[in-house]
Amino acid sequence: MRSLKQRLQALRGPRQAGGADTGSADLVQRIERLRAGRGGAAPSPSVIDDTALARRLDAERIGEGLLLLQRGLEPDHRHGVFTVRPPVRGLYTDTDDWLLLDTETTGLAGGSGTLAFLVGVAGFRDGRLWLRQYLMTRFAAEAQMLQRLCGDLHGRETLVSYNGKSYDLPLLADRLRLHGLDNPFRERPHLDLLHAVRRRHAGDWENCRLATAERELLGLKRQHDLPGSQAPAAWLDYVRSGRGDSLERVVAHNRDDLISLAVLPEALESGGVATRPSVPPVKVPATKTRERLRALRSALAAG
Repeated sequence: MRSLKQRLQALRGPRQAGGADTGSADLVQRIERLRAGRGGAAPSPSVIDDTALARRLDAERIGEGLLLLQRGLEPDHRHGVFTVRPPVRGLYTDTDDWLLLDTETTGLAGGSGTLAFLVGVAGFRDGRLWLRQYLMTRFAAEAQMLQRLCGDLHGRETLVSYNGKSYDLPLLADRLRLHGLDNPFRERPHLDLLHAVRRRHAGDWENCRLATAERELLGLKRQHDLPGSQAPAAWLDYVRSGRGDSLERVVAHNRDDLISLAVLPEALESGGVATRPSVPPVKVPATKTRERLRALRSALAAG
């Protein structure tokens, strides 16, 4: 059987004398590189070490290729200028059945090829916020992750998200259908905070992205945050090479998203950071003030 290079040579015909067919040669090289790279796309089992990653993340291995991170915030935990607690007044006070939801996915465009490799959920219990994050490190762990996620819905009737109606929930519905699993999210009450933010501030802000709402309402600007747009590359890098540094930042980003979902309802009710009391000025003792005035007068007189 002729090689691929020979078949390409036959298709393009004989070279002209003295001519260098550089375009075809480049094409051959690119095809051969792609052929050589096909077998290298799958991760090597010796490279991936979920045990080490679980230790770094303080996570628990709950299945082959599936980690669980659990954390309860202290009652006085601050997020921006707000304390993380159930809203105490207004429309958003019935929080006992809330399930806060946020996903990190392999692509922002959606579609059947996109999956959620990290799903974070949270809810209030006894006045504290409890968080659970499911991190998938193998494609084969998706069905188990989805089953675990569905179990977290028991006793939590109302979903709370940021753009979840348009993105997170349709994506999860597609993945559940793909695995032949029932969709427990269907027809549940869903509070999408993006819609609430848009109703109140679409004409005031440049956009209504979560980062903008955090800055304008919570007084929060994240430090060293990995943008959600970089999450797919971070996960694929781990799957292919076992490097987990960026993946740790994705987990932290998802956790901060969940905490923002918990605090935004109170900020929306109160008007946000603009209505919070400012830091009181430092009072300077009167004696020091008089001394400064005398020194200033002496300097002016000398000049």
